[in-house]
Amino acid sequence: MISHEIRNPLSAILHCTEDIIEAVKGKKADQVQTEDIIQAAEIINLCILHQKKVVDDVLLFSKLDASMLTLSPRIVLPRAEIPISLKMFQPELRNQDIHFEYRLDLSYIEYGIDWVMADLTRISQVVINLFSNAIKFTAKTKGIKKIALCMGASLERPPSYPPNIVFFQSDEAALRLDATSGPEWGTGEPAYIMVAVSDNGIGISPENQKRLFERFNQATPKTGVDYGGSGLGLNVCRKLCHLHGGEIGVSSKEGDGSTFGFFFKVLRSSRASHDEKVSQEGESGMEKLRNRFESLGHEDQDANSDSDSDSKFEISDKPIVTPSSEVMPSATDDERTQNTAKIAETDSDRDARRQKAAEGDLSNGDKPETESPGPSQGEPEKTRILLVEDNIINQRIISRKLKSLGFKVSEASDGREAVKAAQTGGFNCILMDKEMPVMDGNAAARAIRQSEHKSIASVSIIGITANVRQEQENEMKQAGMDCVIHKPYKMEELVERINQATRKEA
Repeated sequence: MISHEIRNPLSAILHCTEDIIEAVKGKKADQVQTEDIIQAAEIINLCILHQKKVVDDVLLFSKLDASMLTLSPRIVLPRAEIPISLKMFQPELRNQDIHFEYRLDLSYIEYGIDWVMADLTRISQVVINLFSNAIKFTAKTKGIKKIALCMGASLERPPSYPPNIVFFQSDEAALRLDATSGPEWGTGEPAYIMVAVSDNGIGISPENQKRLFERFNQATPKTGVDYGGSGLGLNVCRKLCHLHGGEIGVSSKEGDGSTFGFFFKVLRSSRASHDEKVSQEGESGMEKLRNRFESLGHEDQDANSDSDSDSKFEISDKPIVTPSSEVMPSATDDERTQNTAKIAETDSDRDARRQKAAEGDLSNGDKPETESPGPSQGEPEKTRILLVEDNIINQRIISRKLKSLGFKVSEASDGREAVKAAQTGGFNCILMDKEMPVMDGNAAARAIRQSEHKSIASVSIIGITANVRQEQENEMKQAGMDCVIHKPYKMEELVERINQATRKEA
């Protein structure tokens, strides 16, 4: 899967460089289409940022897997320091017109959580990851966009707390990762701090919720490319939570937003202990940052009308103290939680259905539906291509380039969409990506080959993969693909394969 994550952007970069060369080669300065070059450069920049994120996630995950990552506890004030780590998102909140709210549940006050021993550098990594995802998934929401950061507390390890988040089960191996019992943590009483990031964004479909924490998987076919990320981020978050004696969970409903929450173990300390440690060792980077913000002061909001309009985007370290259902121990289940709980309960049934799909069996009621017919009468005959690609950037680039070369292209974002589209007939060739959610390329190829219609079952299928292992290429051919092309590839190579496949069909 890592090969897939790395090679996919490389394929897009290669196609964009071809676009740039085509835009300038043999042309005078006033003939160059600068818009095309700018667009290609922006895509290259996006892909490079994606690559950096993949590498960073892989390195961190490797350290976690090898037990090489350790915690560095210090005496901290979580309610003030955690929101400060999110200050960098303030311009983005303003640009995306997303309202922000920071709430502190009464449980935090009731249990007297103040100065504690914790590694907030690692915890901030978790919060930043969840907050970044919330912005991405909320940005395209219509109407008022909202994100809330909520904090609460418990004196005991929360088995299913708060009720508005369904936590993933911590097995014995996860519990053994708890690194909060060393002598450097002190002898204070333990407590658990709950953090939740809630949004009213696009939400998560039932089929994809349980995939969230599977290693290297994205939540939906379009998540990785529309919103970025390697799929490792949430796995890293969960590992960091385990290291800090905690766990992570989610509640979501498609079209109604999501809440991601986690808890982590802390040991109580005091301001006096903190001041003594600072006098001996000096301030930490986070404390310097917090003191810097405090030194700037808080201007009278009424004195500046611009401040009124910007206050909804401000990430303040001074929360609203109010009952917050996301982190309230006594809260009743909301609709999102009930939805996710049902998904968790029926997971075994869904796994059985997925296994059938993986074998190319669509007999569980998901038979392909007939969609639009082939080319209308009177249109010039073109080679019809079905492009099956879950990476939307690659899909758009390849589709555009093939259309510019005279092909008629239809798109599908996963194997199941491909099977349904193929049943309409009329395609001369199918370009089938291997690694896809819902139904992968192999399962889709087998389902197409099993069609009752000879013209559909015999269509040429070109497999596309980022994996260069010979075993996988053999598996793809055994599933029914005529040939395999590896990412990254040049367009001329792809076109030659298409021409060979369509000549064979003719």
